Formats: sequence, C-alpha cells, structure tokens
Amino acid sequence: MDDQIGVLSARVKALSAQVEALSAQGGSLSAQVGASSAQVEVLSAQVRNLSARIEASYTRADYLSAQVESLNAQAKDISAQVEVLSAQVRNLSARVEASYAERII
Repeated sequence: MDDQIGVLSARVKALSAQVEALSAQGGSLSAQVGASSAQVEVLSAQVRNLSARIEASYTRADYLSAQVESLNAQAKDISAQVEVLSAQVRNLSARVEASYAERII
C-alpha cells in the first residue's frame, strides 16, 4: 500500500509539474497573442494610411486631368485665334501688295 501511495504521489508530482509547465506555456502564448494583436493594429493603421493616400492620389489625378482638359481647350482656342490672325495678316499682305502694284502702274 505504501508503494502504491508512493507511486501515486510521484505521479501527482509529475502531473503537477506538467500543469505548471503548461501554465507557463499558456502565459507565453498569451504574451505572443498580445504582441501579435499590437502588430495587427499597427498594420491596420498603415493600411488605412495607405488607403487614404491612394484616395488622395486619385483625387489629385482627377484634378490634374481636369486641368489638362482645360489647358487643351485653351490651346485649341489660341490655335483658332492664331488662324484668324494669320488670315488677317495674309489679307493685309495682299492689300499692301495690291497698293504697291497700283502705285507702280
């Protein structure tokens, strides 16, 4: 009987040691989970920041695209004005040549 008690006592001590080891592992895992959660929070904040920057880039791209369209319209208007001025210059040149031709005759 004493032998059985000794064996049981040894088994209880071994199980107690295993429980302590598992408890220590649980604490370690808990700390790892906490650190992982903090990393997830940091990464989430970075993703939100990048998303905001991407959205701002799209907004800026839309703004720049509108400016380019406006500049293209202005360039077309200036081109049309140049055409009108060129026609006026050709007309004046023809009139000057005609005036000189009349004087020579």
